[in-house]
Amino acid sequence: MKRYIYLFFMGVCLIANSQDHYSTKISFSTNTGWCKLATFDLEGNGIHNSVIVNAKINYVRTNERGYSATAQLILREGASQVGAWNYSITGTEIGDYIKFKKINDTTYELFGMSTNRYGHISVELSVTKEAPLIVDLPTSLVHVADPDIYQDVPEYGKTSFVEGNVGIGTTNPDSKLTVKGNIHAQEVKLDLNGSVAPDYVFKEGYDLKILEEVEDHIQKEGHLPNIPSAKKMEEEGIDLKAMNLKLLEKVEELTLYAIQQEKRVDTLESKNRELTDAVSKLMETHEK
Repeated sequence: MKRYIYLFFMGVCLIANSQDHYSTKISFSTNTGWCKLATFDLEGNGIHNSVIVNAKINYVRTNERGYSATAQLILREGASQVGAWNYSITGTEIGDYIKFKKINDTTYELFGMSTNRYGHISVELSVTKEAPLIVDLPTSLVHVADPDIYQDVPEYGKTSFVEGNVGIGTTNPDSKLTVKGNIHAQEVKLDLNGSVAPDYVFKEGYDLKILEEVEDHIQKEGHLPNIPSAKKMEEEGIDLKAMNLKLLEKVEELTLYAIQQEKRVDTLESKNRELTDAVSKLMETHEK
């Protein structure tokens, strides 16, 4: 009897936490813009019905343009529960093209963007749930004028892993990350990756130019030694890592110049005191 009760209990657990799979494909012929990809109705099963949905979304249109997105949606029921989600997107046409909204206390909806006529969006869902819910995927286009009229579901992170180069504000990135515009960051960390920090300036044998040589170079070239010219920087841009190391080299050279000047000042002050003492003694002798 105990064995049957245990098996019944395990069966209930498996049903309550079961995983379901759904898929659909939506075709566009005339309309562009936002469309509904999925509706999730928790059916009033209480705030203890937690649902996690893993979604794969692929969009393709003519001219070999499109995107692929993956999203994780966390659903909770109730007026005080708003869920959470995140997504990543890659492709030849990338933007903020996925939205997830709470429609009412029990219902959430997932939306995708079509950027052109004549395209297709395919959706695959893997749903893990604690209690029954209704998952509805449209088989034809359901155009939505503005998903932002619904309640936002907070994002707990948005990370995109992209093979190749990434462009922000440009369609022709020439590096792993190319940004056409301003960058605002709290911190930037660069690896030396083979570059040498300029502490060699303080090592014995370093060729510290005398100031007359530096002056001569400035008069001839119009810039400091080992610093690119303004024309070169305008043509090629500035390598921040290389430039910071060069500037640090100049700061360390200036420190050595300052130390040399301090020693010269000390020597001159010492000689000045000796001369002052000698003059004082001569004056004392003359007065006698």
